[in-house]
Amino acid sequence: MNQSTQRPNQQNAARVISIEQYRRSDHLRHTKEHPLVRRAKLIQATADAQLQDPDALPIATAMVVLRSDGRLSSVTEAIEPEQINLIADELENLARRLRAKRRSRPTTHHQRGFSCLGSILSLFFLAATYINESAAVDVALSLAAQLSILIIARQGN
Repeated sequence: MNQSTQRPNQQNAARVISIEQYRRSDHLRHTKEHPLVRRAKLIQATADAQLQDPDALPIATAMVVLRSDGRLSSVTEAIEPEQINLIADELENLARRLRAKRRSRPTTHHQRGFSCLGSILSLFFLAATYINESAAVDVALSLAAQLSILIIARQGN
């Protein structure tokens, strides 16, 4: 068995400590068990359902376990060289699905400042177009406002 364990640190343990904030399965909510025990039973039942399928017994596995103390463990077992690409491809698919489910990342202070400054700048350009009396300057200010909005939109992506 190949196993790798990561010790908890401030970054990964802090999220695990507040386990009550995680969503729980509806069929386990109304029991009087501790939430960690309910989650552990749900995880074990899911793993057992995959491992005990009588129609197609497992021949290789790769698994990541997040423990309540913040440790991450990854385990691989019985993966033959011919199966490595198959398993790796499926793990990459799983990683993509997990990343798609996560909530949007908060913007950094730098990005918020740029968006705020850019918004103010574009509003300034638009206000100046109404105040200005020259048609040529009016066109230039209007184009500057639209370009600044374009730049802000690209920075957001």
